[in-house]
Amino acid sequence: MQKLRLMGLSKFWIIEFQKKNYEKYTLKLSGEKMTKDYFNSIYDKFWEKQTKVYGVTRYEKYIIHEIVKRKPKEVFEVGIGNGWPIGVALYQNDIKVCGCDVAKRLVESARKNLHNDEIWVGELKNIETDCKYDAVYCVRTSWYIPNFKEVLDQMIPMINEDGYLIFDIMERNSLYFWKMSWDKLKTNLCKVINLERDGERKLFFYSQRKIDKLLQNNGLIFYSYNERKITKSQDHWNTPKRVYVCKRGK
Repeated sequence: MQKLRLMGLSKFWIIEFQKKNYEKYTLKLSGEKMTKDYFNSIYDKFWEKQTKVYGVTRYEKYIIHEIVKRKPKEVFEVGIGNGWPIGVALYQNDIKVCGCDVAKRLVESARKNLHNDEIWVGELKNIETDCKYDAVYCVRTSWYIPNFKEVLDQMIPMINEDGYLIFDIMERNSLYFWKMSWDKLKTNLCKVINLERDGERKLFFYSQRKIDKLLQNNGLIFYSYNERKITKSQDHWNTPKRVYVCKRGK
């Protein structure tokens, strides 16, 4: 029993170390530099190795369940990465997974992992497809997109009449937002006094109220849950995510 506990602790510290490494990489690029160059250099090479380190958490399991229980035949993922873990889980449930991502190397991996060539390199606005899908989703990606509300406007027409739109955001009304704002302030202060400091992570936060209004204006009915409710976490500082599940109103 003691050995098992030690193994569990070792795994925990390995994962924590990997997360710290990932944060160190993401800190290297911020502001305007957090663009396609970032996703085609640091992000794709690092994340290709790291995705399976984290495992499938309660958060990912919730999203997978929300999609699978609706028995879709074909879905589209915005920011698909290498397809793991959500795309792969859907594929294992006999669901055809299409998608797009700006990182070419990750798209190549996704095509292999999901056995589908209908996964494209590029932003959604540049993808030419007239297909309608049973579910269109974007998970763990919106906080890297400065104009995510525009992306939502592009995703909505892609769902069929009985289809679903599923996505998550990082909320502006969260303690994590203030934590990142303080980090940005420290970086700016260091610049003023000529001290070197790694740049803050450039993440984009969105107002729940504004997202709700956008969905209502597009005739969608929806429900959403905070990350803490989904994961049953007691950590109020590092749980800024909110998951939306939407469909067309009747």
